[in-house]
Amino acid sequence: MDVCIRSFLAEDEVQLAKLADNPRIFRNVRDIFPSPYTLDDARAWIEFATSKKKPHTNQAIVVNGKLAGCIGAAVGNDIHRISVEVGYWLGEPFWGKGIMTQALQQWIEQVWIIAPDARRLWAGVLAYNEPSMRVLEKAGFQKEAILKQAVIKNKKVCDEHIYALLRP
Repeated sequence: MDVCIRSFLAEDEVQLAKLADNPRIFRNVRDIFPSPYTLDDARAWIEFATSKKKPHTNQAIVVNGKLAGCIGAAVGNDIHRISVEVGYWLGEPFWGKGIMTQALQQWIEQVWIIAPDARRLWAGVLAYNEPSMRVLEKAGFQKEAILKQAVIKNKKVCDEHIYALLRP
């Protein structure tokens, strides 16, 4: 299986909308993620992701030439400027195949280049999203903390698990 990370293309919009319009995806991402996810949302996301200067910090996950999901990085600011938050989601047809771990491993290498001053990558995971925790662990991240009752999703308060990977 050929897994790669690349910038979004205008022709990704239909597949992006198809994959992202899924309550099982929305259940595990921030509320800013649209649900339902429309073709207009896909167009707006692609425009946003490609409008910034390169290297793009929000990229497409591609499997065998087909859009499969999204991965991104957000460099912290002020005293957090040496930390980079990573986030991702993968379309349901691609779940359980080791794709996300491969994509994250590739992304880690790119993020260290994109953010040369970064010392730490981190990700927050909703307490019930055990598959995402396994992805992070397989990619070398370690659980640093469990923030009790730190987030609310779908009107339910839950814990957030914080994972981090330090620059080698």
